[in-house]
Amino acid sequence: MRPTLFRLLQLWGTADHPRLAESFGADLVIQNVVTHVEELQKIAGEVDLIISVVKILVFYKNPCVCVSPFMTERDFDAIRRQIESILFEKRKARLFEQLGQISGPEIFCKNKTFANEDDAIRYISDIMIREGYAEDGFGGDVLLREYSYSTAYGSIAVPHSMQMSAKKTGMFFLLTDKPILWGRNLVNIVLLFSINKENRSLFHSIFDNLIALLLETPNKIKIMDCDTYESFIKAVIDCL
Repeated sequence: MRPTLFRLLQLWGTADHPRLAESFGADLVIQNVVTHVEELQKIAGEVDLIISVVKILVFYKNPCVCVSPFMTERDFDAIRRQIESILFEKRKARLFEQLGQISGPEIFCKNKTFANEDDAIRYISDIMIREGYAEDGFGGDVLLREYSYSTAYGSIAVPHSMQMSAKKTGMFFLLTDKPILWGRNLVNIVLLFSINKENRSLFHSIFDNLIALLLETPNKIKIMDCDTYESFIKAVIDCL
């Protein structure tokens, strides 16, 4: 999602500075151009960023970059940093929202002991079925997928069915200080997904984000310290 750029201009207009569009066209949309603070007050809450050639004395929650009328390289650098900051915050907010859509305290578990992946998958699958994420037989489908090709990546396992026929997309998150024997691996973190084909794009987005995050040792250590679902969600967002 691109941050919307709102510009407060008094001395020059958009057409006078084609470099603005050339430099940031892929990351922003110029939504409005105004010349009076009164106009800004009406629509400031509808934009992500304000660029102004004058200092704005009225307080706004929007990030604001004050630039010179002649747009120096320093001005472009300041705008670029602000855009990167906005995109980063949007990414965190989007992941937080996505995790809330597919997970919850009822499908989070810490420090339950399992002998192997079979025991862990059957236990987790039963909860996913009970909580309305999947139908009977879900656990068997996940095990068939696991027998054909292990989903363990070092100390992380991401079991899921080959079928995208779950009632709804969900993610069970299991943390255990005592490793689970998972094929040839010893696993401390298990993410079991139920996938509904209508939400497969949501699954792929979260899957890619979480795996990349959890494969970094400092992030894994921070996640393993979590004892509750709420602290787990916070830790994931903080690891971005």
